[in-house]
Amino acid sequence: MRMVCISDTHMRHETLDPLPDGDLLIHCGDFSSTGRAADVFGFCEWFADQQHKHKILIAGNHDLTLDLTYYRQNWQRFHRQAPEQAEQIAAFVHNHNGFHYLLDETICVEGFKCYGSPWQPVFFNWAFNQKRGAESQKRWRLIPQDTDILITHGPPYGIGDLCRSGVNAGCEDLLEAVQNSVRPKVHCFGHIHEGYGSYTDGTTQYINASSCSVRYIPNQAPIGLDL
Repeated sequence: MRMVCISDTHMRHETLDPLPDGDLLIHCGDFSSTGRAADVFGFCEWFADQQHKHKILIAGNHDLTLDLTYYRQNWQRFHRQAPEQAEQIAAFVHNHNGFHYLLDETICVEGFKCYGSPWQPVFFNWAFNQKRGAESQKRWRLIPQDTDILITHGPPYGIGDLCRSGVNAGCEDLLEAVQNSVRPKVHCFGHIHEGYGSYTDGTTQYINASSCSVRYIPNQAPIGLDL
């Protein structure tokens, strides 16, 4: 099976056309800028129209309206005049029949078990934040141990997570789960644009598929992998 990974397109997805051929297309979140309805709907139609037989989408910290609890409390920071209809936006994405949207869920594709989750350690005041330590550990214990392809928005600590400030923004608890419990064949993510690239620890292939550079220029190519 040929998988193609993209992430952090931030409404610049059409510049990626045409995407490389493959059986499975994965987007690791941050497909919008701030989760506005028009942006989400437009991206979803583009994503669903891609030629890949299987398509998986997760949210990222910029896809604000998909984190309903967060959005109810913080919408004025981003959408000052009026809130977006977050419940309707989330329902549209969850129920779309052109792709699989995963929110701490598993789906089997061509015999490979794929698990998707949008969370990352607290990153300023954005969506899908969780505290390091017990809260993160509880979240990552939900990942089934027979997962083949793990899809998260944020990276594990020390792998594709180095910010230009010199800070490693990845999650230590996610790294622990990946390397000592789950051991998936592939772990794909995004979030830290500067960390773009492919890495390995000898067991798992790690892919930071961020499509936009740190300056939000969509000049980082989709990453493909054969399984």
